Amino acid sequence: MFSARMREFELRRGHFKKIGGSAGIEAEMRSAFGNVKGSGGALESSYGALISISVKVLSPDKISVDTRTDAKVGAEVASDTMRKYNEFMERVTGLTASERAKRAQKAAKKAKI
Repeated sequence: MFSARMREFELRRGHFKKIGGSAGIEAEMRSAFGNVKGSGGALESSYGALISISVKVLSPDKISVDTRTDAKVGAEVASDTMRKYNEFMERVTGLTASERAKRAQKAAKKAKI
């Protein structure tokens, strides 16, 4: 059994250029998850409970992240995977998990209006 989720994330202003653009995202992905391959304009990898993670640059201030996770892994693997994922996302977006959550809530409220 697995779960899939695709979300868009904003990047901190100027952060895309600061990390070196798409090449910087690829380097961060390789550092976090070890293996990276390009496919259809997206970068793909896997690690621990992440069956797959696909990152696509939509613009210099927004990325799309598609994840598929294995719900049957143990607690230790799940915890390690979540830690690696959050570290990766913070390095790529320039935002902490709580900052990303606040921006997502703000965007959701704006979309409902």
